[in-house]
Amino acid sequence: MIIQLPTRHSVSSMQFAASGVSLRKPEARDTRALFDLLADERNQRFNAAGALREFSAAELLMARWQVQWAVHGFGVWVVESLLEPGKVIGFGGLTLDASGQAARLTIRLAHDESVTDIVTTIAKASRAIAQSLPLTTVEAHIHAADAVTRSGLEQAGMGVARQQADALTRVSKHVYVLSLRDDALAA
Repeated sequence: MIIQLPTRHSVSSMQFAASGVSLRKPEARDTRALFDLLADERNQRFNAAGALREFSAAELLMARWQVQWAVHGFGVWVVESLLEPGKVIGFGGLTLDASGQAARLTIRLAHDESVTDIVTTIAKASRAIAQSLPLTTVEAHIHAADAVTRSGLEQAGMGVARQQADALTRVSKHVYVLSLRDDALAA
């Protein structure tokens, strides 16, 4: 199933002065920043898969994100600092499973950034996109110890629906769910 946004939406680039970031569609030139972010152990302390070791893994991930953008018109954004234009501080947005029926909020940010407001911004922007899609919820799977990200999601109106253990590490994760049909959670 191909999910396409109505043409009235322009989601390839947005700026959010309150959180000091811009979100834009990823390009091949962003692969180095993606690798640097995901290869840094400090940024991956809550990622069960751990840090990337091979640049080719970042290339594959970037290619997958670009295909999603090309096919569906939305996906994971590059998160750049408004205070330091061109500085990539992370990646975040919606990804779809292979069936195209389920959406997951993906957030990967540099460890040295003040991330709570940025997480909230990404979650709210993703919610705005997701409301135009034939979906009822968006999930985010967050390490139980990642209090900063969890706080940002809660500020965006997401709540914990369940806990589950990571399939590889058995580490507890909170599964946050954002209901797309509850007007009380509007961004």
